Amino acid sequence: MPASGLAAKLAKLLGEIQRVPKNGYNSFHKYQYATESDLTDHVRPLLAKAGVIIMPSVLSYEREGEIGRLTMKFTFIDAESGETFETVGIGEGQDKGDKCAYKCMTGAVKYMLMKTFLIATGDDPEQDEQPARGSRRQGGQRQQQDGRQRREAQQQAPSETPPQGASDPDLETKIAISSLKSQQKRHDLTDEDLRFLLVVRYHHPEEGDIDPAIAAKAAEELGRTKPESVRKYIDSKRGEAA
Repeated sequence: MPASGLAAKLAKLLGEIQRVPKNGYNSFHKYQYATESDLTDHVRPLLAKAGVIIMPSVLSYEREGEIGRLTMKFTFIDAESGETFETVGIGEGQDKGDKCAYKCMTGAVKYMLMKTFLIATGDDPEQDEQPARGSRRQGGQRQQQDGRQRREAQQQAPSETPPQGASDPDLETKIAISSLKSQQKRHDLTDEDLRFLLVVRYHHPEEGDIDPAIAAKAAEELGRTKPESVRKYIDSKRGEAA
């Protein structure tokens, strides 16, 4: 029996969408990654077959220096019934020229598809430490050598920035803090307001630098929350502490 209703169709799509091949390749860092086009080319025909449309719209875009942050709304529409479902995603990117917003949009679409449909790309965060089954000794030696070569290359060329999809802790930290600062400005929060919010809601230490992981989580939540609601929450918590 064919799935009816938007929720039923999305659930059916979860079972039809499989692991996406990684056709992107970084020649400098020597790794493959799934591109946005890999994901859309894989998902689009299945959505069309199910009669589900995705309509994107930009809710906000902010840029500070080379780093941009964009919030998008994605509306899933059942072409048969007109039933809709909305979800919000964020995208962040870095560019010195005029392509920053487009990089942000690409990232937002890519990770919305990945997280909505739980798409696996085959990435393994322990890849450098876990050799392939059946060739443990040889594979382990090769991976260790590749790991050393990557680290040496990174030390020799510190100005190189990995492309979208790469793991760069320094860049991720900058993006997280920049995103939080953008939301601080959007919500008209003082530094004292922001620190108080981080402490009471996210259990951040009262002293020291802002933790990037907490900054990213707080920025994402603030991006989905109205300024008046944030102000009401802060005032309420201050009243409880008084």
